[in-house]
Amino acid sequence: MLIKCKAQGHQVLVFSQMTELLNIMEDYLRWRQWRYCRIDGAVKVDERQRQMDAFNNDPDIFVFMLSTRAG
Repeated sequence: MLIKCKAQGHQVLVFSQMTELLNIMEDYLRWRQWRYCRIDGAVKVDERQRQMDAFNNDPDIFVFMLSTRAG
């Protein structure tokens, strides 16, 4: 499904309660050489805002991964 979304120029949000799943997704996105952002509980507030701004303003960032426990 991600391949089709990428081909159609969409941006994608991925939510997960498990950060280990985000780790696996991150490996896959790196393998595909797709740009992404990630927020989980370990990301500081300033960095969260920077990543949100980057995703909203840069159409080349394809995926935004978020942990539902990030607050």
